[in-house]
Amino acid sequence: MKLSNEKILKGKFFLHVKGFGFFQPEESDHPEVFIPPRKNKNAISGDTVMVRVLTKSSKGYEGVVDEVIKRERDEFVATVIDDEGKNYLLFSPLIGEDKEINLPKDKNTFKIGDRLTVKIVDYDDNVLTATLLTFLGNISDPSIDVKTAILAHRIRNTFTKEVVDEAKSYKIEKKDYKNRIDLREVETVTIDPTTAKDFDDAITLSKGENGNYLLGVHIADVSHFVKKGSPLDNEAFTRANSTYFPTKVVPMLPEQLSNNLCSLVQGEDRLTVSVLLEVSETGEIIDKEVAKTVINSNRRFTYEEAYQILSTDKKDEHRELLENMADLCHIFKKKRAERGSVELSLPDTQIMCDEKESPTHIQTHQYDITHQMIEECMLKANEIIAETLIERGEGGIFRIHDEPDSTNFDNFFAFVRLLGYNLPANPSQHDIATLFQRAKDSPHIEQIAVKYIRSQKLAVYSPDNIGHYGLGLENYSHFTSPIRRYSDLVVHRMIFGDIYEDKELKNVAAKCSENERKSFVAETSVVKLKKYRLLDRFFDADCERVYKGILTNVTPKGIAFDLDGLGIDGFIAIRNLNDDYYVYNEKRQQLKGRHTGFSYCLGDHINIQLSAIDLVFLEAEWTLC
Repeated sequence: MKLSNEKILKGKFFLHVKGFGFFQPEESDHPEVFIPPRKNKNAISGDTVMVRVLTKSSKGYEGVVDEVIKRERDEFVATVIDDEGKNYLLFSPLIGEDKEINLPKDKNTFKIGDRLTVKIVDYDDNVLTATLLTFLGNISDPSIDVKTAILAHRIRNTFTKEVVDEAKSYKIEKKDYKNRIDLREVETVTIDPTTAKDFDDAITLSKGENGNYLLGVHIADVSHFVKKGSPLDNEAFTRANSTYFPTKVVPMLPEQLSNNLCSLVQGEDRLTVSVLLEVSETGEIIDKEVAKTVINSNRRFTYEEAYQILSTDKKDEHRELLENMADLCHIFKKKRAERGSVELSLPDTQIMCDEKESPTHIQTHQYDITHQMIEECMLKANEIIAETLIERGEGGIFRIHDEPDSTNFDNFFAFVRLLGYNLPANPSQHDIATLFQRAKDSPHIEQIAVKYIRSQKLAVYSPDNIGHYGLGLENYSHFTSPIRRYSDLVVHRMIFGDIYEDKELKNVAAKCSENERKSFVAETSVVKLKKYRLLDRFFDADCERVYKGILTNVTPKGIAFDLDGLGIDGFIAIRNLNDDYYVYNEKRQQLKGRHTGFSYCLGDHINIQLSAIDLVFLEAEWTLC
C-alpha cells in the first residue's frame, strides 16, 4: 500500500551484503524500514541518512535513502577479487556486493584473496575508488581472521597506558570490607564454562527449617573500582561490552580487573553485590535484599564437573548445594511456564581451533540442568533488580523486548502448522510455550526455535520500561555481568545511589544497544568464516563426502536447508533440481515433481554434497545425492 503522506525520517542505515538494507529511525516509536537494493544512494552500514518512507505492507515499511547526512566511516577491510586491468577489484561485506570498489594498481602487487585496509576517496554512483592503507594477509591464512574482524568492525582492541595504570592501581584491602555483609564463611560456588577466565557470578544456597530456600546471587562489584567519569569508566562506556571471538576475547575492562580483582576466583576474598532471597517451595519471594557483600568462593565448578555430580553417585562436599540448585531451578522454571515464558533449550555449538587458529571441529554443549540452574538464578536476580529500580522511581536501564509484529508471528504459526503442530486460531504465549514443550524432543525443534527467534523483535536497552515479552516479565534489567556489559555496571551504581540524568540514561542505553549489535555482527562473521574453512578442509580431504540436512524453507526458487551438526545453512536453486520439473504448492510450501510425484517439504531430511566453496563471499554450492 502506497502511503498517502510520504514521511521523511532521520536515522541509521545498516547494509546487508546482498545490497538491500534496513533503516533504523531516530524516532523510537517508528518501526525499521526496508531499503531495496540500489535505493540506498551509496549509503554504507552505520551512515546517518534521511529516508523517504514510501509504502507499508504486511511485511512492513519500505523506503529509499534521500540523502547521506553523515558518513560513519571511510576506512574498510576489503578483499581482492579480481586483478585484471588497471585497477584491483575489491569486495567488502560492509559495502555490499552491488558496489564496485576499485583500487588503482600503481606500484602495488596483490593477488586474489589478499585482505587489505583501504580508504574510500570517491563515491560515484555504484563505483567507489579506494586508496591502500595496509596489507593484512591472504584469505588462505586463518590466523588473521580475528584481527581482520576487529579492524573491519572497529572493535577497540587496546587499552591506553592511563587506563591500564588505573586498573593496576587498585587492590582489595581490609578497609573495603567495612559496611559490607561478610559472607566469607558461607558455602559459595561458581559454575562456568571450562574456558572461562572471568567469573562474575557466584551462588550460595541452603534450606531453612521452614523449608524455604535461602538464595544468594553474588555479582562482582565492578562499581567499587570503576568510578563514574574516570578514564577507566570512559573506556568501558566506549566499548560498552566485551566481544567474544572463537580464539580471542576483547574485554570491556583490562585483564587486571576482568580476570583478577573482579573475577570471583576460588579461595580469594572478593567484593560483591548480592541479591539475597528467601524463596518458598512454590517459588514465591518471601523476602529480598540487595546488599554490598564480601565472599570467598569455595569451589570453581565447570558445567561438566557439576553435571557429573548431579547425574552420578559421586561423593562431593557441595552435592547438597548443587541438588538444592537443581530443585530451585525446576521451581523457577515452573513459575516461568505459568506466565507463558518460552524455553528454547537449544544446545550451544562452538567452533574449535588449533594454535594457528585453523578450525578443527564443532563442539556441542547440551543445555543440561547445570546451565539451566545458573540461568534461572541470574534471571531471578535481574528481575529483582528491575523491580527495585521501579520501586525507587528514580529511573534505570531496562532490558526491553517488545511484542512481535503480527505478520512475523503469523508466518511462524503457519510454519509450525505445516510441520504438523496444532495451534488455536490466535495462539497465546502459553500456547507457544506448550508448543515448545511438545516439540523439544522432535527433529524439528531447532528449526522451530530459529523461526521463532527470527519472528521476534530485537531486545534492546532503554530507560523506558515496556517489559520483556520473551520472558513474560513486566520488569527486567541486566545486572549479573558488569565485567562484560556496561549497562550492568550503570545499574549497579544506580542501585546504590548514583544519579543519572534522563539524557545520560538514554545515551548509555543507545550506546549499549548499538555496540551489542556491532559485536554480534563481528563475532558471527568470524564464526561463519571458521565454519566455511572447516567445510573447505572436509572438501579437500574428501570431495565426495555426503552431508545430512533438514529442509527449513521451500520456495518457488528452490530449497533451503540446515546442515546437521554444523550450524550452517544452504540453498539449492530449483534449476539444479534437474531430475524432474518441479511445481510449487504455496499452501503446502511444497515442491512436487510433475512426472515422478516426488516432493520436497518442510522438515524433510536430505543428503547433499559440496561442489564448490568461496571463502571471500562465504558461499557454497550444493548438489543433492
